[in-house]
Amino acid sequence: MFFDAILEKVGPSAVFSPTRVMADFSGKWVCTGREGDWPAFLKAIGEGWATRKLAAASNYGVGLAKSEISMPDGHKTVHIKSKAGRFWKMGVSIETDGSIIETGAGPGTCVWRGETLVVSCVGPPEVVYERSLTTTNGKTVMVVRGEC
Repeated sequence: MFFDAILEKVGPSAVFSPTRVMADFSGKWVCTGREGDWPAFLKAIGEGWATRKLAAASNYGVGLAKSEISMPDGHKTVHIKSKAGRFWKMGVSIETDGSIIETGAGPGTCVWRGETLVVSCVGPPEVVYERSLTTTNGKTVMVVRGEC
């Protein structure tokens, strides 16, 4: 099962280039869409009933969830600050060298696969999150895909 979240950059558009080796996610982003079976995904990764109900009530963050991403040392570390209204805020720094990191779904690793940032969590359940840039309707958007 999977979910997708679509985020648009707030402010100047990101630059998407099919020839670049790694994407630059730096900037402020807002969730503008979603796809997939979010209720089943959240349940599969162990989110409790109250969290799942709160997520559903907020349309899974569409128009509400915001992220600020910085990559101060090129592509070695990605800092993500996220918030959804007043309800939750989080910050995480992810090393992209394949070393073990702690994620919300347990220990995992983070590596670049071309322009896609891939976080794999060993679980249980096993979860893979991918972040990539693409162009849709003339806008550069970030697609965050989760699968378990």
